[in-house]
Amino acid sequence: MARPDTPAVFRDLAYRSRTLVLTDGRTFAVERSRIEASDPALIAFLSQNREFERQPPSAVPAEPTAEA
Repeated sequence: MARPDTPAVFRDLAYRSRTLVLTDGRTFAVERSRIEASDPALIAFLSQNREFERQPPSAVPAEPTAEA
């Protein structure tokens, strides 16, 4: 199960890169067909748009850890 502070990850099914503009004017970037969202308005937008597919937490690669 994902931690509450873990952003939702969506895959863009239509474009590899683009800029999304919400109705309030805020912009969000899709890069390499991927966008991370922790903002509730952005998550709602992505969830309702058929061009985006939410990825299960297990499909999200872990951040590399820095080794001392």
